[in-house]
Amino acid sequence: MSSHLSLNEDLNPAVYIPGSSLSADKRRTFQPYGDILQTDASGNGNYNSLQMTMQKRLSHGFSVLANYTWQKSLDNVPPSSGGTGASVAGGGSLAPLPWYASGNRQLDYGRSEFNRQHVFVLSYLWDLPSFRLSNRFTRTVLGDWEVTGIVSVETGLPFSVYAGKDVSQTALNSNRGIYVSGDPYGTTACHSAPCIGWVNPAAFTTPATGGAGNVGKGALVGPGLRRKPKASP
Repeated sequence: MSSHLSLNEDLNPAVYIPGSSLSADKRRTFQPYGDILQTDASGNGNYNSLQMTMQKRLSHGFSVLANYTWQKSLDNVPPSSGGTGASVAGGGSLAPLPWYASGNRQLDYGRSEFNRQHVFVLSYLWDLPSFRLSNRFTRTVLGDWEVTGIVSVETGLPFSVYAGKDVSQTALNSNRGIYVSGDPYGTTACHSAPCIGWVNPAAFTTPATGGAGNVGKGALVGPGLRRKPKASP
């Protein structure tokens, strides 16, 4: 468990007024002030994991060490990026719902940004034969080599789906997308930009004016990571 995590809050958000043409500053609660930003220590989180280690100590010129972690970290700290720029000192962006709204932190309770559910790391060392009884040329060319490497395989990091604009008209600039239906993952996200598609845009839509969205923090997981080993003399 962790407590007293830094949370950012705008104490003077704009108020959504249906049909109003007033600017965000004209619709703020406390006039004539703009943003009133606060960083407090009201955040909470929890972490649980299963950790396993297997080791073969060096014998007969060979050793191996393997580690596996199955973990899950949850907290209610807003993502540090992904919105349209609203952030304050202390890190993290603002919550998508204003402070006075009921359950204003409900969209921010989810997987921590650093959470990788599965992490596997394998390291090994193999001393090749020294060829001591061979001729000098063989000993020089083939002797005293070793093969070492580290193999790392990790699942992806969580990420959030944003609306991309201030749909709620609260000037918090952290509105989330709306999940419609279907598989949220797909390969159709790339159009003209050179990239590899990972998300299915058809599974999401923009909230109606005044809405903040319904996609929670870290609802999706990005592509995994794999590092290959290298041999060295």
